[in-house]
Amino acid sequence: MNLEGLNERLPQRRSRSCPPILRAAPRSGWLLLGLLLSASGGCGTGAYEARLDARSKNLAEEARQKAEAEQQRAQLEEKFKDMSPPRSLPGLPVTFCVPTKLDNLKNMDLKNPTPLCENGKAANGSAVDQRRALPGVDLPVPINITYEALPRLQDQAVSFYCYVGAAEMPKGKSLSDMARDVHDILAKHGSPSEVRDLPVETRTSEQRQWKMIRCEFEQAFFCPEVEKKTLPADLKHRRLKPVVQMVVDESKATYKNLPGVLEVFLGEDKGYLIMIAARMPTALETFAGGPTLMESVAKLMGGTVVVNPPTAASAASSPRPGPGNHKRRGQ
Repeated sequence: MNLEGLNERLPQRRSRSCPPILRAAPRSGWLLLGLLLSASGGCGTGAYEARLDARSKNLAEEARQKAEAEQQRAQLEEKFKDMSPPRSLPGLPVTFCVPTKLDNLKNMDLKNPTPLCENGKAANGSAVDQRRALPGVDLPVPINITYEALPRLQDQAVSFYCYVGAAEMPKGKSLSDMARDVHDILAKHGSPSEVRDLPVETRTSEQRQWKMIRCEFEQAFFCPEVEKKTLPADLKHRRLKPVVQMVVDESKATYKNLPGVLEVFLGEDKGYLIMIAARMPTALETFAGGPTLMESVAKLMGGTVVVNPPTAASAASSPRPGPGNHKRRGQ
């Protein structure tokens, strides 16, 4: 049998291992397949990189915000570091702090601020002369606590007062209304400034808007004598030898009518009207650096005010004091 002729007559079977186009042009086919695979792989890589970039930006923003919050917290701690522990106003759900030092009045001893009186009475229950306990002006908010400092001004001691009070905000009244009322009251004694806004930052970085009014007029001030006294050596107080000091003697004091300034600061929180007021002789304010002294003190004190209103049940059993329920001078 002629096998060669048979092979020539039989049809050749095509290979099923690859399509005809690739058999006809294998190099170009593999190149096309590689390009398709590369394109599809590139799309996945781009999306992943975009997500990674977005995540990196989010982490960077979170880190920046955390650093800013930490910096702000440190700044607030530094700002309020020289404040006293919180103190409650008697009979009120209000606490506040006072500065333990005033840089512009270095000879004022405020390291452990103790009130001169609460509601007009000293710690031992005795009544305090109203010329010291009250500002001499019938303000619309009761004076709950009075602080007194006796800094030396040259060879004389003069009085510096800080008053703190609070009351329930009268119905139908706003903070601006109360500030205008204070302005009208002060106008009976002198020429008050216009009502001004005072921005106050709290310890929790909350921004509040207080009101302030300033008035200058002649006022009565407690003026004790200053004497030179020799303090003996005392190892307990680290005095290795006798020391001569100027000592304020409150037992030898008079009241003097001097040009003075009274500043009133008003704030509102949770339905309560808060008042911080200060007065001092004009000469002391000039010595201390000018009118910004009490503004800075009021900002610090206002920033520490916390109001925790009583519940409905407790409020019903104990009425809250309101404006006008305190004794006026001379009563």
